[in-house]
Amino acid sequence: MKEKALAWLRKQMVNKMQSLFNAEKRPGVTQEELDNLREHIEVINYSIAELDAPNWISTNERLPKPYERVLFIVKQSQKVCVGTYRSDGANGAHYFMYGNRLESSLWWMPLPELPNVGGDDHE
Repeated sequence: MKEKALAWLRKQMVNKMQSLFNAEKRPGVTQEELDNLREHIEVINYSIAELDAPNWISTNERLPKPYERVLFIVKQSQKVCVGTYRSDGANGAHYFMYGNRLESSLWWMPLPELPNVGGDDHE
């Protein structure tokens, strides 16, 4: 469902950008019309960013791969940590290794992509 919504929003973005491009060339176009199109593009762009943002995943819904490093919320303290997923097949509990401790958690998410630190944009 999320992928369909993102595809639809991206199509709307292309259509609105094409409309703005055409409107900017049209004689007699008002600033209000251009501003309205720009506002629509901004709203669509915000919606895409919101839908595309990573979300917390319940351990009841889906689990990380064994030994995958993820963000997780410690069940007892509600602290956000980076750790490695471990499962306990004996009792069905879901644990994450954080330092030298095993922590129980109900929520996790994949780690974000690392920035390109070797690029020229950070001199």
